[in-house]
Amino acid sequence: MGTVKTEATLAPEKMDALIAKLTEVCGANDVNATQAELYAYASDSSIHRAMPDVIVRPETTQEVSEIVKLANEYLIPIIGRGAGTALCGHTVPIDGGIIVDFQKMNEILEKHIEDLYVVVEPGVICDDLNKELAKDGFFFPPDPGSSHSCTIGGMVIANASGQRAVKYGATRDFTMGLETVLPNGEIVQMGTRTVKDASGLQLARLMVGSEGVLGLVTKIILKVVPKPQKTASAVATFDTLEKAAKCVGDIIKAPVVAARMEFMDNVCIQAVNTAQNMGLPDVESILLIGVDGHPASVDDEIRKIEEICKASGALDVRFTTDPKEEAKLWSGRKAMTCSPTTWASRCRRSPRPRRRSGRSPTSTGSTSRPTATRETATSTPRSSWTRRTRSTGTTSRRP
Repeated sequence: MGTVKTEATLAPEKMDALIAKLTEVCGANDVNATQAELYAYASDSSIHRAMPDVIVRPETTQEVSEIVKLANEYLIPIIGRGAGTALCGHTVPIDGGIIVDFQKMNEILEKHIEDLYVVVEPGVICDDLNKELAKDGFFFPPDPGSSHSCTIGGMVIANASGQRAVKYGATRDFTMGLETVLPNGEIVQMGTRTVKDASGLQLARLMVGSEGVLGLVTKIILKVVPKPQKTASAVATFDTLEKAAKCVGDIIKAPVVAARMEFMDNVCIQAVNTAQNMGLPDVESILLIGVDGHPASVDDEIRKIEEICKASGALDVRFTTDPKEEAKLWSGRKAMTCSPTTWASRCRRSPRPRRRSGRSPTSTGSTSRPTATRETATSTPRSSWTRRTRSTGTTSRRP
Protein backbone atom coordinates (compact mmCIF):
# COMPACT_ATOMS: atom_id res chain seq x y z
CA MET A 1 0.00 0.00 0.00
CA GLY A 2 1.31 3.45 -0.87
CA THR A 3 2.32 5.70 1.99
CA VAL A 4 1.42 9.36 2.21
CA LYS A 5 4.38 11.62 1.69
CA THR A 6 4.13 14.81 3.78
CA GLU A 7 7.04 16.87 2.46
CA ALA A 8 6.84 18.95 -0.69
CA THR A 9 8.48 17.39 -3.75
CA LEU A 10 10.16 20.73 -4.58
CA ALA A 11 11.12 23.74 -2.55
CA PRO A 12 8.30 26.32 -2.49
CA GLU A 13 10.01 28.82 -4.79
CA LYS A 14 10.82 26.11 -7.33
CA MET A 15 7.26 24.79 -7.20
CA ASP A 16 5.89 28.26 -7.88
CA ALA A 17 8.26 28.64 -10.83
CA LEU A 18 7.20 25.25 -12.20
CA ILE A 19 3.50 26.12 -11.91
CA ALA A 20 4.11 29.39 -13.71
CA LYS A 21 5.82 27.59 -16.60
CA LEU A 22 3.09 24.92 -16.75
CA THR A 23 0.55 27.75 -16.96
CA GLU A 24 2.41 29.18 -19.94
CA VAL A 25 2.04 25.81 -21.66
CA CYS A 26 -1.56 24.90 -20.79
CA GLY A 27 -3.22 28.04 -19.46
CA ALA A 28 -4.47 28.82 -15.95
CA ASN A 29 -7.74 26.94 -16.39
CA ASP A 30 -5.86 23.70 -17.03
CA VAL A 31 -3.25 23.97 -14.27
CA ASN A 32 -4.43 23.53 -10.70
CA ALA A 33 -2.76 23.09 -7.33
CA THR A 34 -5.56 23.88 -4.88
CA GLN A 35 -5.90 21.49 -1.97
CA ALA A 36 -9.39 20.37 -3.02
CA GLU A 37 -8.19 19.54 -6.51
CA LEU A 38 -5.09 17.73 -5.31
CA TYR A 39 -7.16 15.67 -2.88
CA ALA A 40 -9.45 14.55 -5.71
CA TYR A 41 -6.44 13.22 -7.62
CA ALA A 42 -4.80 11.55 -4.61
CA SER A 43 -6.38 8.15 -5.33
CA ASP A 44 -7.89 5.97 -8.02
CA SER A 45 -10.15 2.95 -7.46
CA SER A 46 -7.48 1.17 -5.43
CA ILE A 47 -6.70 1.50 -1.71
CA HIS A 48 -3.60 3.62 -2.37
CA ARG A 49 -3.51 7.33 -1.60
CA ALA A 50 -0.92 10.08 -1.91
CA MET A 51 -1.11 13.79 -2.73
CA PRO A 52 0.26 15.15 -6.01
CA ASP A 53 1.80 18.61 -6.28
CA VAL A 54 0.00 19.95 -9.34
CA ILE A 55 -2.62 18.85 -11.90
CA VAL A 56 -2.37 19.69 -15.61
CA ARG A 57 -4.89 18.99 -18.37
CA PRO A 58 -3.24 19.17 -21.78
CA GLU A 59 -5.20 19.34 -25.01
CA THR A 60 -2.46 18.57 -27.56
CA THR A 61 0.53 16.28 -27.96
CA GLN A 62 2.84 19.29 -28.06
CA GLU A 63 1.58 20.43 -24.66
CA VAL A 64 2.26 16.96 -23.24
CA SER A 65 5.79 17.13 -24.65
CA GLU A 66 6.43 20.50 -23.00
CA ILE A 67 5.07 19.21 -19.68
CA VAL A 68 7.45 16.24 -19.79
CA LYS A 69 10.39 18.51 -20.59
CA LEU A 70 9.54 20.68 -17.58
CA ALA A 71 9.32 17.58 -15.37
CA ASN A 72 12.85 16.70 -16.50
CA GLU A 73 14.08 20.23 -15.90
CA TYR A 74 12.74 20.29 -12.34
CA LEU A 75 13.39 16.58 -11.65
CA ILE A 76 9.83 16.00 -10.48
CA PRO A 77 7.79 12.80 -10.98
CA ILE A 78 5.10 12.80 -13.68
CA ILE A 79 2.07 10.48 -13.77
CA GLY A 80 -0.41 10.08 -16.61
CA ARG A 81 -4.08 9.62 -15.66
CA GLY A 82 -7.25 8.72 -17.51
CA ALA A 83 -10.50 8.26 -15.58
CA GLY A 84 -8.92 6.86 -12.40
CA THR A 85 -10.78 3.53 -12.59
CA ALA A 86 -7.68 1.35 -12.07
CA LEU A 87 -7.72 -1.06 -9.14
CA CYS A 88 -3.94 -1.40 -8.77
CA GLY A 89 -2.91 2.17 -7.92
CA HIS A 90 -0.66 2.97 -10.87
CA THR A 91 -2.10 6.50 -11.22
CA VAL A 92 -1.49 7.34 -7.56
CA PRO A 93 1.44 9.80 -7.11
CA ILE A 94 3.22 7.95 -4.30
CA ASP A 95 6.16 10.39 -4.49
CA GLY A 96 4.08 13.42 -5.41
CA GLY A 97 4.71 15.23 -8.68
CA ILE A 98 2.69 16.27 -11.73
CA ILE A 99 -0.57 14.51 -12.64
CA VAL A 100 -1.24 14.72 -16.38
CA ASP A 101 -5.00 14.33 -16.80
CA PHE A 102 -5.82 13.24 -20.37
CA GLN A 103 -9.59 13.57 -20.21
CA LYS A 104 -9.64 16.73 -22.35
CA MET A 105 -7.94 14.83 -25.18
CA ASN A 106 -11.13 12.93 -25.97
CA GLU A 107 -11.70 13.07 -29.71
CA ILE A 108 -12.27 10.23 -32.17
CA LEU A 109 -9.94 11.69 -34.79
CA GLU A 110 -10.35 9.29 -37.72
CA LYS A 111 -12.62 6.40 -38.62
CA HIS A 112 -11.50 4.07 -41.42
CA ILE A 113 -13.96 1.19 -41.26
CA GLU A 114 -12.97 0.00 -44.74
CA ASP A 115 -9.41 -0.46 -43.46
CA LEU A 116 -10.49 -1.89 -40.07
CA TYR A 117 -9.07 0.84 -37.83
CA VAL A 118 -9.83 4.08 -36.00
CA VAL A 119 -7.57 6.78 -34.57
CA VAL A 120 -8.49 8.17 -31.16
CA GLU A 121 -7.09 10.37 -28.44
CA PRO A 122 -6.36 8.78 -25.05
CA GLY A 123 -9.30 10.42 -23.24
CA VAL A 124 -12.01 8.73 -25.33
CA ILE A 125 -14.36 6.61 -23.20
CA CYS A 126 -14.52 2.93 -24.19
CA ASP A 127 -18.33 2.71 -24.39
CA ASP A 128 -18.50 6.01 -26.31
CA LEU A 129 -16.16 4.58 -28.93
CA ASN A 130 -18.30 1.47 -29.29
CA LYS A 131 -21.46 3.55 -29.65
CA GLU A 132 -19.84 5.36 -32.56
CA LEU A 133 -18.55 2.14 -34.14
CA ALA A 134 -21.97 0.49 -33.80
CA LYS A 135 -23.33 2.92 -36.41
CA ASP A 136 -21.22 1.02 -38.95
CA GLY A 137 -21.80 -2.46 -37.51
CA PHE A 138 -18.33 -2.69 -35.91
CA PHE A 139 -16.94 -2.74 -32.38
CA PHE A 140 -13.80 -2.65 -30.25
CA PRO A 141 -13.92 -5.97 -28.31
CA PRO A 142 -11.97 -5.36 -25.04
CA ASP A 143 -14.64 -4.90 -22.41
CA PRO A 144 -13.38 -4.07 -18.89
CA GLY A 145 -15.81 -3.74 -16.02
CA SER A 146 -15.41 0.04 -16.06
CA SER A 147 -16.05 0.41 -19.81
CA HIS A 148 -18.74 3.03 -19.13
CA SER A 149 -16.10 5.39 -17.71
CA CYS A 150 -12.57 4.13 -18.45
CA THR A 151 -10.52 5.79 -21.18
CA ILE A 152 -8.85 4.16 -24.14
CA GLY A 153 -5.50 5.59 -23.02
CA GLY A 154 -5.87 3.94 -19.64
CA MET A 155 -6.82 0.66 -21.30
CA VAL A 156 -3.70 0.81 -23.47
CA ILE A 157 -1.33 1.59 -20.62
CA ALA A 158 -2.85 -1.16 -18.43
CA ASN A 159 -3.47 -3.63 -21.31
CA ALA A 160 -7.08 -3.94 -20.16
CA SER A 161 -8.94 -7.07 -21.20
CA GLY A 162 -12.41 -7.74 -19.78
CA GLN A 163 -15.05 -10.39 -20.35
CA ARG A 164 -14.35 -11.04 -24.04
CA ALA A 165 -10.64 -11.78 -23.63
CA VAL A 166 -11.12 -15.55 -23.87
CA LYS A 167 -12.10 -15.20 -27.55
CA TYR A 168 -10.91 -11.79 -28.72
CA GLY A 169 -7.87 -11.05 -26.58
CA ALA A 170 -6.80 -7.93 -24.65
CA THR A 171 -6.14 -4.32 -25.65
CA ARG A 172 -2.64 -5.18 -26.91
CA ASP A 173 -4.20 -7.41 -29.58
CA PHE A 174 -6.11 -4.43 -31.01
CA THR A 175 -3.45 -1.72 -30.73
CA MET A 176 -1.94 -1.15 -34.17
CA GLY A 177 -0.02 2.04 -33.53
CA LEU A 178 0.69 4.77 -30.99
CA GLU A 179 1.87 8.34 -30.81
CA THR A 180 3.95 8.60 -27.65
CA VAL A 181 5.84 11.24 -25.74
CA LEU A 182 9.03 9.65 -24.42
CA PRO A 183 10.51 10.47 -20.97
CA ASN A 184 12.77 13.10 -22.55
CA GLY A 185 9.82 14.88 -24.22
CA GLU A 186 10.48 13.53 -27.71
CA ILE A 187 7.36 12.71 -29.76
CA VAL A 188 7.58 9.39 -31.62
CA GLN A 189 5.28 7.32 -33.83
CA MET A 190 5.09 3.57 -33.23
CA GLY A 191 3.33 0.82 -35.13
CA THR A 192 1.33 1.04 -38.32
CA ARG A 193 -2.08 1.65 -39.89
CA THR A 194 -2.23 -1.73 -41.57
CA VAL A 195 -3.67 -4.92 -40.10
CA LYS A 196 -0.57 -6.84 -41.18
CA ASP A 197 2.62 -5.62 -39.50
CA ALA A 198 5.37 -8.23 -39.76
CA SER A 199 8.49 -6.04 -39.67
CA GLY A 200 10.32 -4.05 -37.05
CA LEU A 201 10.55 -4.26 -33.28
CA GLN A 202 6.79 -4.00 -32.52
CA LEU A 203 7.39 -1.09 -30.14
CA ALA A 204 3.69 -0.26 -29.95
CA ARG A 205 3.03 -3.68 -28.41
CA LEU A 206 5.86 -3.07 -25.95
CA MET A 207 4.27 0.21 -24.86
CA VAL A 208 0.89 -1.44 -24.18
CA GLY A 209 0.78 -2.48 -20.53
CA SER A 210 3.81 -0.39 -19.57
CA GLU A 211 1.74 1.66 -17.08
CA GLY A 212 3.36 4.95 -18.04
CA VAL A 213 6.95 3.88 -17.35
CA LEU A 214 8.04 4.14 -20.99
CA GLY A 215 6.17 7.29 -21.97
CA LEU A 216 2.81 9.05 -22.26
CA VAL A 217 0.46 7.94 -25.06
CA THR A 218 -1.22 10.81 -26.94
CA LYS A 219 -2.77 9.08 -29.96
CA ILE A 220 -3.92 5.49 -30.53
CA ILE A 221 -4.61 3.49 -33.70
CA LEU A 222 -7.04 0.68 -32.88
CA LYS A 223 -8.14 -2.32 -34.90
CA VAL A 224 -11.89 -2.82 -35.03
CA VAL A 225 -13.93 -5.86 -36.05
CA PRO A 226 -17.49 -6.49 -37.30
CA LYS A 227 -20.16 -6.98 -34.66
CA PRO A 228 -21.40 -10.60 -34.52
CA GLN A 229 -24.74 -11.32 -36.15
CA LYS A 230 -26.11 -13.08 -33.08
CA THR A 231 -25.24 -13.47 -29.42
CA ALA A 232 -26.48 -15.74 -26.65
CA SER A 233 -25.69 -16.14 -22.97
CA ALA A 234 -26.05 -18.97 -20.48
CA VAL A 235 -26.03 -19.27 -16.70
CA ALA A 236 -24.95 -22.65 -15.32
CA THR A 237 -25.27 -23.32 -11.58
CA PHE A 238 -23.09 -25.70 -9.54
CA ASP A 239 -23.09 -27.04 -6.00
CA THR A 240 -19.29 -26.83 -5.69
CA LEU A 241 -16.62 -24.43 -6.87
CA GLU A 242 -14.56 -27.29 -8.27
CA LYS A 243 -17.29 -28.43 -10.67
CA ALA A 244 -17.72 -24.92 -12.06
CA ALA A 245 -13.97 -24.50 -12.54
CA LYS A 246 -13.70 -27.89 -14.25
CA CYS A 247 -16.55 -26.97 -16.58
CA VAL A 248 -14.51 -24.07 -17.98
CA GLY A 249 -11.78 -26.44 -19.14
CA ASP A 250 -14.33 -28.91 -20.48
CA ILE A 251 -15.92 -26.20 -22.65
CA ILE A 252 -12.58 -25.03 -24.04
CA LYS A 253 -11.35 -28.53 -24.91
CA ALA A 254 -14.70 -29.52 -26.51
CA PRO A 255 -13.72 -27.36 -28.44
CA VAL A 256 -16.09 -24.41 -28.02
CA VAL A 257 -14.49 -20.95 -28.06
CA ALA A 258 -16.92 -18.92 -25.98
CA ALA A 259 -16.95 -15.17 -26.47
CA ARG A 260 -16.78 -14.74 -22.71
CA MET A 261 -16.83 -16.85 -19.56
CA GLU A 262 -17.00 -15.58 -16.00
CA PHE A 263 -16.99 -17.42 -12.68
CA MET A 264 -18.88 -16.23 -9.56
CA ASP A 265 -18.83 -17.82 -6.11
CA ASN A 266 -21.60 -17.51 -3.52
CA VAL A 267 -20.15 -14.37 -1.94
CA CYS A 268 -20.21 -12.61 -5.30
CA ILE A 269 -23.70 -13.92 -6.11
CA GLN A 270 -25.12 -12.54 -2.88
CA ALA A 271 -23.36 -9.20 -3.33
CA VAL A 272 -24.72 -8.71 -6.86
CA ASN A 273 -28.22 -9.80 -5.84
CA THR A 274 -28.21 -7.36 -2.93
CA ALA A 275 -26.82 -4.43 -4.92
CA GLN A 276 -28.71 -4.91 -8.18
CA ASN A 277 -31.63 -7.21 -7.36
CA MET A 278 -30.44 -9.59 -10.08
CA GLY A 279 -32.20 -12.69 -8.77
CA LEU A 280 -29.24 -14.97 -9.49
CA PRO A 281 -29.58 -18.50 -8.01
CA ASP A 282 -28.30 -18.84 -4.43
CA VAL A 283 -25.85 -21.67 -5.03
CA GLU A 284 -22.18 -22.29 -4.35
CA SER A 285 -21.09 -21.02 -7.77
CA ILE A 286 -22.34 -20.06 -11.20
CA LEU A 287 -20.67 -19.90 -14.59
CA LEU A 288 -21.69 -17.11 -16.99
CA ILE A 289 -21.06 -18.04 -20.61
CA GLY A 290 -21.50 -15.95 -23.76
CA VAL A 291 -21.20 -16.97 -27.39
CA ASP A 292 -21.44 -14.95 -30.59
CA GLY A 293 -21.13 -15.34 -34.35
CA HIS A 294 -23.28 -16.62 -37.20
CA PRO A 295 -26.81 -17.54 -36.01
CA ALA A 296 -26.41 -21.22 -36.93
CA SER A 297 -23.05 -21.37 -35.15
CA VAL A 298 -24.47 -19.74 -32.02
CA ASP A 299 -27.35 -22.21 -31.85
CA ASP A 300 -24.96 -25.13 -32.20
CA GLU A 301 -22.58 -23.78 -29.53
CA ILE A 302 -25.40 -23.23 -27.05
CA ARG A 303 -26.47 -26.84 -27.50
CA LYS A 304 -22.91 -28.07 -26.96
CA ILE A 305 -22.41 -25.86 -23.91
CA GLU A 306 -25.60 -27.16 -22.34
CA GLU A 307 -24.45 -30.76 -22.80
CA ILE A 308 -20.97 -30.01 -21.42
CA CYS A 309 -22.32 -28.17 -18.38
CA LYS A 310 -24.64 -31.03 -17.49
CA ALA A 311 -21.85 -33.56 -17.95
CA SER A 312 -19.67 -31.44 -15.63
CA GLY A 313 -22.29 -31.56 -12.87
CA ALA A 314 -24.38 -28.43 -13.48
CA LEU A 315 -27.58 -28.29 -11.47
CA ASP A 316 -29.29 -25.95 -13.87
CA VAL A 317 -28.60 -24.32 -17.24
CA ARG A 318 -30.47 -21.26 -18.43
CA PHE A 319 -29.88 -19.43 -21.68
CA THR A 320 -31.24 -16.43 -23.55
CA THR A 321 -30.80 -14.69 -26.89
CA ASP A 322 -32.65 -11.54 -25.84
CA PRO A 323 -30.13 -8.66 -26.03
CA LYS A 324 -31.78 -6.83 -23.10
CA GLU A 325 -31.59 -9.89 -20.85
CA GLU A 326 -28.00 -10.49 -21.88
CA ALA A 327 -27.06 -6.89 -21.13
CA LYS A 328 -28.66 -7.15 -17.70
CA LEU A 329 -26.81 -10.36 -16.92
CA TRP A 330 -23.39 -9.05 -17.89
CA SER A 331 -23.97 -5.70 -16.22
CA GLY A 332 -24.36 -7.63 -12.98
CA ARG A 333 -20.97 -9.23 -13.54
CA LYS A 334 -19.41 -5.85 -14.35
CA ALA A 335 -20.72 -4.47 -11.09
CA MET A 336 -18.78 -7.13 -9.18
CA THR A 337 -15.57 -5.29 -8.32
CA CYS A 338 -13.68 -5.22 -5.06
CA SER A 339 -14.82 -2.61 -2.55
CA PRO A 340 -11.91 -1.37 -0.45
CA THR A 341 -13.88 1.10 1.65
CA THR A 342 -14.62 -1.20 4.57
CA TRP A 343 -11.31 -2.95 5.12
CA ALA A 344 -8.84 -0.49 3.64
CA SER A 345 -9.66 2.11 6.30
CA ARG A 346 -7.96 -0.15 8.81
CA CYS A 347 -4.63 0.01 7.02
CA ARG A 348 -4.39 3.44 5.41
CA ARG A 349 -4.56 7.12 6.19
CA SER A 350 -6.35 9.82 4.22
CA PRO A 351 -3.98 11.87 2.08
CA ARG A 352 -2.66 14.80 4.06
CA PRO A 353 -1.47 18.07 2.54
CA ARG A 354 2.28 18.43 2.29
CA ARG A 355 3.85 20.75 4.84
CA ARG A 356 4.63 24.11 3.29
CA SER A 357 5.51 26.35 6.19
CA GLY A 358 4.82 30.02 5.79
CA ARG A 359 3.10 29.65 2.43
CA SER A 360 0.27 31.75 1.12
CA PRO A 361 -1.69 31.71 -2.13
CA THR A 362 0.80 32.69 -4.78
CA SER A 363 0.80 34.01 -8.31
CA THR A 364 4.26 34.20 -9.83
CA GLY A 365 5.81 34.81 -13.18
CA SER A 366 4.87 37.15 -16.02
CA THR A 367 3.08 35.12 -18.67
CA SER A 368 0.80 35.71 -21.60
CA ARG A 369 -1.90 33.72 -19.80
CA PRO A 370 -3.26 34.04 -16.24
CA THR A 371 -1.14 32.12 -13.76
CA ALA A 372 -2.61 29.25 -11.74
CA THR A 373 -2.43 29.49 -7.96
CA ARG A 374 -1.79 27.04 -5.16
CA GLU A 375 -3.48 26.94 -1.79
CA THR A 376 -1.78 26.26 1.49
CA ALA A 377 -3.01 23.46 3.72
CA THR A 378 -5.66 24.15 6.32
CA SER A 379 -6.78 22.05 8.82
CA THR A 380 -35.60 -9.99 -11.61
CA PRO A 381 -37.96 -12.10 -13.55
CA ARG A 382 -36.49 -13.44 -16.84
CA SER A 383 -39.35 -14.12 -19.20
CA SER A 384 -37.05 -14.74 -22.15
CA TRP A 385 -34.84 -17.27 -20.36
CA THR A 386 -35.23 -20.91 -21.35
CA ARG A 387 -34.70 -23.14 -18.33
CA ARG A 388 -33.18 -26.59 -18.64
CA THR A 389 -32.67 -28.33 -15.32
CA ARG A 390 -30.77 -31.42 -14.37
CA SER A 391 -32.54 -33.36 -11.64
CA THR A 392 -30.11 -33.76 -8.78
CA GLY A 393 -32.21 -33.64 -5.66
CA THR A 394 -31.04 -31.27 -2.94
CA THR A 395 -28.20 -28.83 -3.41
CA SER A 396 -25.67 -27.73 -0.83
CA ARG A 397 -25.79 -24.03 -0.09
CA ARG A 398 -24.11 -21.66 2.26
CA PRO A 399 -26.20 -21.00 5.39
